[in-house]
Amino acid sequence: MAAARCEKAGFDGVEIHGAHGYLICQFLGTETNRRDDRWGGPLENRARFLLNIIDRIRQLTSESFLVGVRISPEYNQIGVVMEDSLDLVDLLAESEIDFLHISCWDCFIPPTHSDDPRMVTEILAERLANRLPLISCGAAWSTKHAQQIMGQGADLVGVARAAIGHSDWASHLDNLDYDPQRPPYTTEHLHSEGLGEKFIEYMRNWKDFVE
Repeated sequence: MAAARCEKAGFDGVEIHGAHGYLICQFLGTETNRRDDRWGGPLENRARFLLNIIDRIRQLTSESFLVGVRISPEYNQIGVVMEDSLDLVDLLAESEIDFLHISCWDCFIPPTHSDDPRMVTEILAERLANRLPLISCGAAWSTKHAQQIMGQGADLVGVARAAIGHSDWASHLDNLDYDPQRPPYTTEHLHSEGLGEKFIEYMRNWKDFVE
């Protein structure tokens, strides 16, 4: 299994990608999972695929090997909704993972289909109740953004676009006024940050990221 090979290669852990509409996320979604057996229907069944992956990784790796899970709390187009994600948090907290990573796309907007006006991170952090370390990711650009996300209850802040555009992003967070340039970026700038041509071409798929 891939996780066992990662440990053999010297990695400290793996993160299971259960977000963004990929296979695990499709099992969790009510629109994509139409099965009528033990793998579909109620959340406990739809989450079985993910939970079995966790169990199998734990069987094949050492106790010190870190295992985390990334989920999309909401992915409405395939039927992943906040209500189910809150229950999934409980299932994951009872499993043998070391951290939970939530992909919010934008940590500063409330859930799409919920009467709760709070941000997604705050809602899930309350449900998690410190049972696992929580990473939250989505639209963090500045030091103040990172502080706000941690104020919502995250233990760690995940970044993608900001770190792609500024590979030294984390080293600036001791500056409370740090607020780096946003996209679009020139190809010259991206080359200077260490991106190769194929990665730059891929990033053209993201609207207004590359000039």
